[in-house]
Amino acid sequence: MPWTRLKKRSALVCGIVAAAILLVALVRSLIITNGCPWLARKWAAEFCKISSISEARQKRGISVREFEDGDWVFGRCRGSHGNIFGGVIVTRDSTGRVRAFLGHVCAPDELTIILLPRNTSTLEDVYSAILYGPCSEYEWRDAKDDAGRQ
Repeated sequence: MPWTRLKKRSALVCGIVAAAILLVALVRSLIITNGCPWLARKWAAEFCKISSISEARQKRGISVREFEDGDWVFGRCRGSHGNIFGGVIVTRDSTGRVRAFLGHVCAPDELTIILLPRNTSTLEDVYSAILYGPCSEYEWRDAKDDAGRQ
């Protein structure tokens, strides 16, 4: 009889552990899919203070690209993997617009890879490449969140 109680207790513990793992996986997948709006707003506010592409080049952690047609873009990203808050890419371009993209960002240097000359040759190419992955553009909801619109 004691052996049966031990089996029941072990089964209960295993069931609880399995349920906890599934719950953590579900919550994590929902968070990663949604990205991190507060970080997007923080970076957008920082980017609005940068007055030139040369100033952007001086900032640590910012990727910069100038195109042959005179357009330029700079930005920063944070990968999704190993990050409970999810992936974020924030850019500012020669039009003055600050844009944020949330969702799955596979690599911590994904924006740097996108900005390589072999991968993109125009500003439109950059945004197409960002949106090609499972990212979506973050919509600034109100005046407080309006750091991306000029």
